[in-house]
Amino acid sequence: MDLIDEAKKTWVTAAQFAKLIGASRQAVYKAILSERIGQSVKGYQRQQRVRYFINLYYGLKEWDANTTPASPDTQHIDMGKILVSYLL
Repeated sequence: MDLIDEAKKTWVTAAQFAKLIGASRQAVYKAILSERIGQSVKGYQRQQRVRYFINLYYGLKEWDANTTPASPDTQHIDMGKILVSYLL
């Protein structure tokens, strides 16, 4: 199985996703709530909070497509490098 197939089956928490892309958790939550990465996100109600899980492959694609790298809190991501570091 190749990295992309593995990534398509992998779900990470919003905090893990933030760490992988080099962004803050707040930036990821803001992207979720504004639906910049809405298609790749599942939310589960846990007591009074919602816990978010992001599909690794589709989340990276959405983040890259819908985030401005010129913004001070964001940067261009290297999807291949992230997948290799996380899945291998």
